[in-house]
Amino acid sequence: MDDSSIRAAEQTTLALRRTKARTIAFAAPVPESGVSAFAALAAGVLARSGQPTLLIDISRTAQDPASEEVWIPGRGEAKIRAARTPADVAQLTVQAGPEVQFLFDNVGWFRDVLDNDLSSYDYIVLDLAPLFDRPADTVNPFAAAAACDALILVCQRGGVTKERLRSAVDMARATGCRPFGIVMTQGGYTSVGEEIARSAQKLFFFAPWLAKRIGRKVRASEILG
Repeated sequence: MDDSSIRAAEQTTLALRRTKARTIAFAAPVPESGVSAFAALAAGVLARSGQPTLLIDISRTAQDPASEEVWIPGRGEAKIRAARTPADVAQLTVQAGPEVQFLFDNVGWFRDVLDNDLSSYDYIVLDLAPLFDRPADTVNPFAAAAACDALILVCQRGGVTKERLRSAVDMARATGCRPFGIVMTQGGYTSVGEEIARSAQKLFFFAPWLAKRIGRKVRASEILG
């Protein structure tokens, strides 16, 4: 990811440290928001600071390709199943299916797994399925997040409406989650100013100096950013 995402991950983890949150869930109101990438980035920041960190991918569907590291919570196999990422993060993958999908609806049980079965990790980062419009055979993200100390909402800039975001926060609170903050990622977002600048280059091809002048002004505009 770009430098702005790395800075956002550093700022997010720094704020989480101040609250002493150990179990941190990352989810998005809608699909295709870059949650998995940002959760892995945040976990890497924590691990590289010298603290044992576990990343649990709970975003998979039953149809996703099987992984050798598939983990079923509560079976005491976390240490054996954990893989290592290049950022020195331990990683577990939960693949949804009839035998595991509904386990997470028991919030107290899953919180006990995080606190006791995985007690050797200083931080546990959860990568969850989208809060809305998710595949039916994924783990309920609200249930998994409710077992955590904090929930971070990841939103792609320009990819979610204020109403949708407000609904996500309200539903999270209603289901017992602890919304901590919102991270905005750039993704494929193009600002209005950038669109105008590109159009100016095409329209004023006969006067490149004018196109550049318009481009500088609209790109610098706070309103059009």
